[in-house]
Amino acid sequence: MVDVLYKEGENIPAGYPVVVIRGDAYVMHVGVSQNDISKLREDTEVQVTLDQGSLSGRISTIDQVPNEETRTYQVEVFLDTEEAQLGAVGSVA
Repeated sequence: MVDVLYKEGENIPAGYPVVVIRGDAYVMHVGVSQNDISKLREDTEVQVTLDQGSLSGRISTIDQVPNEETRTYQVEVFLDTEEAQLGAVGSVA
């Protein structure tokens, strides 16, 4: 476990995380537009650009329903590295 975000007895807003847990896998979450989602397939290799440079990854899951607020589909990309920082922001091609 990396962090506990709330204390016992505190009210937690709906949809907010309570704890942050770090596992062995490095996963990046990407919001993809309706125009681009049809071009993606699970298990496809992708290139991820972070501050550390370019990394390779693989699409593991693609949501079938878009996020109601952003109207983007969430895509999970597993990164082939152990050097990415938790919470890092990057882009996927």
